[in-house]
Amino acid sequence: MFKKNQSTQVTKDLYIKATNICIEATTNITLKVGQSHIAIEQTGIKIGTKGDIKIESTGPT
Repeated sequence: MFKKNQSTQVTKDLYIKATNICIEATTNITLKVGQSHIAIEQTGIKIGTKGDIKIESTGPT
């Protein structure tokens, strides 16, 4: 357990493979790529981008 902030920076690729991955936060989890982001907060989910938002399904319709 870290009692203060903890940060990891990788200069190339980072790959994580597992049966299950749980990321838990009490306030916010944000994923960022360039100028796009998805923020999961207690009050809802925010998606921000200057590009298109596409929802794709590969299952039966």
